[in-house]
Amino acid sequence: MTRPVVLVTQRVFPETLELLNARFQVIANRDEEPLPQEELLRLASGADAMLAFMTDRVDAGFLDGMSAASGGSPARSPVTTTSTCRPARAGACG
Repeated sequence: MTRPVVLVTQRVFPETLELLNARFQVIANRDEEPLPQEELLRLASGADAMLAFMTDRVDAGFLDGMSAASGGSPARSPVTTTSTCRPARAGACG
């Protein structure tokens, strides 16, 4: 059985990759620099999930690009986001 593909866009602790690798096929950015936007879109279009970070630009243009890359496939929609933001001040999470 094929495991789902997870894109990890930034460097993470090796233990995090170990946990993910136990259940998923992981594509991980191991560089200190964020992925260029074009590379992020290319890699994300082949992934089932993406662990994104604050330096990643996931905006309407990115989501439109994902929709175009997947042919508007319902399997990739709707986009689900999870946030664990606990702001120190009101409105800090957007």
